[in-house]
Amino acid sequence: MNAYKHTPMTLKDLKSIDYTGAKPIDFWIQSPYNDIDNDMIEIPKSMSQLRYAIFKGIATKHLRTNFSCLREEPGNFKNEQRSKFIGWYDEYPDYEGAVLDFFIRGSSSNDIMKDVLRAVFEEKFEYLQPYRTTLFQFELRLKLCLANGEVLEINNRGVGHFKYKA
Repeated sequence: MNAYKHTPMTLKDLKSIDYTGAKPIDFWIQSPYNDIDNDMIEIPKSMSQLRYAIFKGIATKHLRTNFSCLREEPGNFKNEQRSKFIGWYDEYPDYEGAVLDFFIRGSSSNDIMKDVLRAVFEEKFEYLQPYRTTLFQFELRLKLCLANGEVLEINNRGVGHFKYKA
């Protein structure tokens, strides 16, 4: 039997959950321009694939500098996976639109969710083109089935939008 967590949760609440054995069961992202590639919106089959999907929604220049689990050169981690990204809002103009290889460290589900929650919810920028003040630049709705059978729904509605002054 699946039970939904309906109680509104804070980022602190989400960080305190044990994600060991969790599995993504629904995943939806959307940009303000409705221009998301279909391969980017497939439901991740594992927590590692979830982190990769979230990382693809982060501008390349910020991806390089904000996560210790990711490197551009192989051999930095004992357990690493080569992952392809499309460069966007990159500090190197030649990488804009280019296919770039990054290497992501294998991690526990709890460490993966620390990265996911940080990317999606922590407001980092006063102003960042094109969309949000968070690292992850798109609208997200995610459902995870926790090891105990509970279904946790996470969304970033209302988080990270720019507050323009008139």
